[in-house]
Parts: sequence; structure tokens; C-alpha cells
Amino acid sequence: MASQVPISSGVLSEVDKAASAACIRSGAFALLISVALFLLIPYWRQEPNFDALRTYVAYRLNLAAALDTLDDSAVWQRYKEGQEAAESMSIAQLAEVRVNLASTGTSTAATAPPRPDVKQTPHLVGKNEAQHAGVSGRRPAPPTNLSVTVHMEVGIDELPRIVDALSKLNDSDALTRTRRVSNFFDFSIIRWVNKRNTLLYRNVVNNHCTPKELEVPTKGNKPDHFVPALTQEALLNCLTLRDVRELGKLELPAMSNPMELGGHVGGVIDVTPGSLPRDPYLASLVAQGLLLFMLVYFGAFASDAVSSAGFPTPGTLFGAFGRSYWTRLVFVLALWSPFVACAAVAYYSHKWPLWGCAVLVGVTVLSVHLVLQRKSYFGRWSFRALA
Repeated sequence: MASQVPISSGVLSEVDKAASAACIRSGAFALLISVALFLLIPYWRQEPNFDALRTYVAYRLNLAAALDTLDDSAVWQRYKEGQEAAESMSIAQLAEVRVNLASTGTSTAATAPPRPDVKQTPHLVGKNEAQHAGVSGRRPAPPTNLSVTVHMEVGIDELPRIVDALSKLNDSDALTRTRRVSNFFDFSIIRWVNKRNTLLYRNVVNNHCTPKELEVPTKGNKPDHFVPALTQEALLNCLTLRDVRELGKLELPAMSNPMELGGHVGGVIDVTPGSLPRDPYLASLVAQGLLLFMLVYFGAFASDAVSSAGFPTPGTLFGAFGRSYWTRLVFVLALWSPFVACAAVAYYSHKWPLWGCAVLVGVTVLSVHLVLQRKSYFGRWSFRALA
């Protein structure tokens, strides 16, 4: 066990009092911010689920919008006129459709009127010219009743959007994570997936499609709230447009707040010490910035306290925590807890700016540790000994 740090019996000076009070205030505030950062970790661990929720909501709305736009498409209306079973065709079949937009124009012009800007000058016509021009030198009449037909084949523009939305909504990982957000989305996605699978299996049983496999094989243990993904072949060949219209309306997410469409979709922070923002990323960034400032403040006054001849003076912060092994252990844990909190938040957030702040906090804490260790405040707990 490390030997006890000798405590000076000198008189407490005004410098010692001021340095100790400043270190107590800044250290307490730094610990408070560290606790707030620790409380942010559950929010960051939930953030991938909110990312999946944002993806799910976006593509559900994209699917509904694409179906509405399809009904207003002139190409789709032209195709439905000649294909009564268009609604019963599969998405894969409709994606390959090419519509012939043929247009015909007819010309009925008999003669061309003389141009007013061209001066008509009489001239003598020779014998050969007269024979070539015809009887009495008249020009032949222009052709009439001409028709021109233009053939142009185009696809249905909205079908690629529908295919893309269905494919994104078939992401097993995104659906599984979205179910973990809340019980509401858990039950909603289960109902939507069950309806999708029911429509697909019905078409398979009725021999409307014969896919090789219905579901993508999964390896290993299935996580909680797992949603299996369908194969792309089964998804596009075994769902008709009528089925997709039914899916587009079922369990459509409703936006109660218009700002949610362009703002934050996810949880907000309830634990907000001081004036921390309610967004997890901004709250983490601001908290780490305040923490860095408090640690620099603490280190500056710790240097003043160490410069005192009687360090660690009784009645000060360092004198109180330097009396025994356990109090020094608590002091070390409190000193390094800000760096641990910053590193944990940066790890779960996967944000490089937060990692940068965590490194700065770690360097500041290390410098304070080394300043105190110059006076052997931690006894044999030295980085040199560990090296």
C-alpha cells in the first residue's frame, strides 16, 4: 500500500485559501458536467434506432407520394386505357413497361403565298426553261394532305421511385432497429410487415408468381425484435400494384408537428443542466467545451496550490484528500472521470469532433495529474512507475 502523504502543519495563507476555494468550485462543476455526459450515453446508444426510424418514415412517405403522383401521370393514364389489368400486374412487370406515345400531324396547305419582302422581277423565259416549267410557264402545285407519325416509347417515371421505396422498406436491420424505438412503432411495423407478407403469400398460393425463395436466409442468432427481409425477386414479382396501394395507406406515419419533416425526428434530452441544448450532439459538444474550460481553470489554481511551500496544507482541498489511501483513490477517480465521460460519449456517438474534445480533455487532466505528482501527492502512483 502506498505510504501516506505527509501533511504540512503550516499556517493556511490567503493564497492557499483562494486556490483551494477555486479548485473546489471548478472541480464540483466539472464533476456535475461529467455526470451529465454519463447520462447522455443512453441517448447515444439509442441514436442508431432513431436513424432507422427516420429512414423508415422517409420511405413510407416517399412510397405514398409516388403512388399519388402515379395517378396523375399522363403516361400511366395512357397505359391504363389499353391495359385493363394494369392494377393486377406485378411491380416487376410494370417497371419494364414501355408506353408508345404516337402523335400524328396532317398538312392541308395548297399554295404558298408570296413573300412580301421578296421583290418579283419579270424576266424572259427561254425555250428550254418554258418546256421545263410546263404549259404557260406555271409552277407545279405543292403537295397536300401530308401526315407525319412520330413513335416514342417511354417508361412510367413513378415506378422506379416505388421500387426504391419498397426495397428500402425491406431492410431487415432498419426495421428491426425501428421496432426498438417504442412500443408504438413496434406494433405498427409488425402489423405492416404482416400485411405485406400476407399479400405476398396469397399471390404465391394463387400461382401468380413462383419465386425461388421468399425470405433472405439469416445466419447466427437473431436479435431481439428481428424482422426478416424478403428476397428482391419475391418482393417485386409477388406484389401487385393494388397490393402496394393497400400497403401505402396502412400504418402511414402521421406527423403531428410540421417541423418534424425538416427538423429532428427522435428523442430529446430531459436531463439538461444549465442551458445545455436539447439535441444530443450539441449538448455533448457544449458539455465537453465547458468541461475543458473548468479543467483548465482547475489546473491553473492547482499549480498555485502546488507552488505553496506548505503543500498540501491542512484545511484545503488537497490536504483533506491527501490524508489516506482511500481519499487519494477517490481524488484520482474524480480527476479522471471527466476524460472517461468524454471518451464514452465519443465512443457511442461515433462523432469525430467529440473524439477531438475528448483528447483535449484527456491531455488537460494528464497535465493536472503531473502537476500534483511533482510534489508526490499520489505517492507511488506515478506514470513513470507504470512505464
